[in-house]
Amino acid sequence: MIGDGMGWEMVRAAAIYSQINAGSQGDLLTDFYTEGRGNGLSMQELSGFQIATTYSTTVDGSKMNSLRIDTGSNTPTASEDYRDIEFDPRENLVRYNRDLGGSSPWDSRYYYNDDSTSFDPLYITYDYPDSAQTATTLMTGVKTFYNAVGVDLNERAKRSLGDIASDDGMCVGISSNVPITHATPASAFAKINSRYRFHDGSTSNSMDGDDILSWYDDSDGINILLGTGNPNSHVGDFFVPSSYLDEFTSNLNHTLLLNSPNSAEDLHSVASTYDSSSDGKILGLYGGIGQANLPYSGANGSYEQTGWGLNLNNGPPSDISRSYGPLTKEEYIAKERDENPTLAEMSASMLEACGNDEQGFFLTIESGDIDWAAHSNNLDALIGSVIDFDKAVATVVDWIEQNGGWERNMLVVTADHDHYLTLTENFPALIRNDNALNLTLGGNVEDMGHFWGPSKSNPYGGQSHTNRPVPVYFQGDCSQIIDQSVGEGFDTYGYYAAGVPGMIDQVHIHLAMRASLMGDC
Repeated sequence: MIGDGMGWEMVRAAAIYSQINAGSQGDLLTDFYTEGRGNGLSMQELSGFQIATTYSTTVDGSKMNSLRIDTGSNTPTASEDYRDIEFDPRENLVRYNRDLGGSSPWDSRYYYNDDSTSFDPLYITYDYPDSAQTATTLMTGVKTFYNAVGVDLNERAKRSLGDIASDDGMCVGISSNVPITHATPASAFAKINSRYRFHDGSTSNSMDGDDILSWYDDSDGINILLGTGNPNSHVGDFFVPSSYLDEFTSNLNHTLLLNSPNSAEDLHSVASTYDSSSDGKILGLYGGIGQANLPYSGANGSYEQTGWGLNLNNGPPSDISRSYGPLTKEEYIAKERDENPTLAEMSASMLEACGNDEQGFFLTIESGDIDWAAHSNNLDALIGSVIDFDKAVATVVDWIEQNGGWERNMLVVTADHDHYLTLTENFPALIRNDNALNLTLGGNVEDMGHFWGPSKSNPYGGQSHTNRPVPVYFQGDCSQIIDQSVGEGFDTYGYYAAGVPGMIDQVHIHLAMRASLMGDC
């Protein structure tokens, strides 16, 4: 399970908010927790906890270069000649420097200035990773370049965990609360050099089959794919072309689900009768008004931001901008919620569809809107998204405990990368006495209890990813491999890359999950 952009501080913000709602007292961060696993969320109750590095490759001074002479959204995958470069892990891996970036995501120097050391608060903003490259590492175990989906530095296709599971006859399910052609869910099946080729109409110079949707369409091994991007919504053909709906349903063995009343019940009904050994694919395409993601619940679950643009630095939009039409605000929100299943409901349906497969199953569950909220410096949307993701975690944990337990199942909950969020010491007092939306709109750090980016002087200054290591929560079959990998390096492109003391890498997470899938701990 991947919380896109869900760094340690994002988890802590949601965990403290949840603890306060459950009755915990305290007005300062030190009254809750300031290091380590923490508590307050279901993911934090899993038995294992580590932090993982997320860095990419770098070629000719750029993280966006492959070993091909040219790459990018308008250059077909593996179509160019190779650069005259011999891979060297010391030169071609971004890596992570503890002295500059901190010994942990909770390093005290992120909260208090300390000029006596080499620590650099800007270090983690340099050569930061993206969802495509990091999810590819989690799925394939290969370090690769920024924007790459399922391919290595040579732009060659790599076998993913989804491929392994499918080849072994397992049921494979993928869900996300953002479009199905987003980089993170796509990393389980697609093999392209640019995450921005959503479908064959996304760029002007695309080869047949060299896009995310084509890889899904050609794959027989993805049993159930749930997410957003419904072309019949306001986003049109951007993520999924409307013509694809007819192509998909031309196979009478497939099932297509779109935004509709009672969406969660309809999805569960289809999943409950699904036979992975004989039935075709289930494709669910949903999405609310706004950025095409599932509706944002917000920290308090009111769905107040449903239909808003996320960047609220200049204040909230007027309700007129939401175009309620003939509906009241309350009716509008209720309609959006009714027509879109939650991520937890999607997770439950995938478990229903795949849980009885005699060969086993592999699921990928992503909360992509955590990342979108962080890009917009929107604390209210962020906390709500982490809590919604955690509800999906609780759904999976409950299923595991009722279906074979931890000896037969493995669960890993992590992030693909971090963002730059810092809570101030009085955050608990402010969030207790106000609400997260008001803190989002506070305008100054004293009223907000948090700031984005490296400086309090610019509280809305962190609108992209960071290279800071991310939390990993885990339990179950083969998970001991993760603990055994702390401080260890890994093999990459025929060379050995040294580990970082006290940390694992996303490569190690992949190796543990692959061992569990293959029954080889």
